[in-house]
Amino acid sequence: LELEGSGMDEWQVSLARNSATRSYCPPGAADDGGPVGCAVLTGANSLYAGFSIRTRSGLGSLSPLQSALVSLGANGADPANILKVVWIGAETQVTSELRQADEALLR
Repeated sequence: LELEGSGMDEWQVSLARNSATRSYCPPGAADDGGPVGCAVLTGANSLYAGFSIRTRSGLGSLSPLQSALVSLGANGADPANILKVVWIGAETQVTSELRQADEALLR
């Protein structure tokens, strides 16, 4: 995976864009807001990718932050050390609600 940019902020945006391309939404899903991704920056200057995984019914779907938290935990990092999250995706009602739900997880 190659990230574009010359610093952590640009790498984080690049990772979020790359993550959005890895999102999955089956054809005909009711909540298709397009591809959505995020990149989480921790205090250890580590980046973790997150992407949405949707189901046709919407039940059992994962938000970008949820999948990033799985990666963060699998690598032994502490969610309390999250400094910044960047979301990438089309601004639709679905993606707006998804981002709001993810932001609530961080509070």
